[in-house]
Amino acid sequence: MQANHLRWLPARVVHISHMAERIKLFRLFLPSYTRFLNVIPGSYIEVKTPVGLIRQFSLVRCRAEAQEIEIAVLQEQDSLGGSTSMHEDVELGMTLEISAPFNNFKLVPDVGGIFIGAGVGMSALISMIDQVHRQGLPYEVHDFVRNPLSRGFVEYLENFKPVFFYQGFEPKYLKDELTNLLTKVIYDSSEDEIHVYFCGPLGMLHILQEVLAEKQWPQIKLHCEVFTNPLDHANESEFTVGLVKSGQTFSIPPGVSIADVLRENEVKVETSCEEGIGGTCYTKVLSGDVIHRDVYLTDEEKQRQDAMMICVSRSCTGGHIDLDL
Repeated sequence: MQANHLRWLPARVVHISHMAERIKLFRLFLPSYTRFLNVIPGSYIEVKTPVGLIRQFSLVRCRAEAQEIEIAVLQEQDSLGGSTSMHEDVELGMTLEISAPFNNFKLVPDVGGIFIGAGVGMSALISMIDQVHRQGLPYEVHDFVRNPLSRGFVEYLENFKPVFFYQGFEPKYLKDELTNLLTKVIYDSSEDEIHVYFCGPLGMLHILQEVLAEKQWPQIKLHCEVFTNPLDHANESEFTVGLVKSGQTFSIPPGVSIADVLRENEVKVETSCEEGIGGTCYTKVLSGDVIHRDVYLTDEEKQRQDAMMICVSRSCTGGHIDLDL
């Protein structure tokens, strides 16, 4: 599942518009569209922002005939600079560097599904919904926003039916509405498996997972993608990391990532999100116990203990990890 960049691709900004509160839509023209010809619904790209930070954005729409792609960017309130740079520094005619598409969020073929998006999270679902819509498969769309000003993707959602709208992110409201809509889905369906696709804030995902854990509906199969992975550094402890290929060993103090320590010691590592989401810093583990803190690896991959995201994951107190570096 490692995200490798064989090369960065030029993409010229040909359209910028305000979709909703703190959300901008960017349309990019690709002089070479080859890497996007067989793009899979639910894919994302990495973008080098004008300040040099790398960020991931879902592909809202791809237009092969025009050699254009569209991405939506939410300006995060606690931005580390990437989303703010996209909002404030990107101008029409500017050329950005982007990656080829990646996909960790695939549709189950030929069965339709229930699509639940929250805020800019709907950007990851539009292409998936369009796919099942064009195939004539059964589906529902549920769009959650914080307030009327934050509702984007209206133009896209007009093409789909049925679409249900919700306003409010209060935990009790979310839990009640998610419980109600999934109860109705279960009641109305005779399928052995119901595939639910979610993309939105991590807090809402936790509420959705709580509902599913309480109800124990065996039919529902949850597929999800998140854009943020809040980290708590309060209980972190020092451990050591060995680089097997170079023979170097480094101490990793609390509050500092493996990637940061390696960079400080002039070891070349590639990162992007710094939150354990994108997979760019995927590194093979040769020995040691990893405390996984990413949302990129699957539970099965984490149990194998043979890879880690060095931007967030760590070892236990006094532990040691050997990396294939």
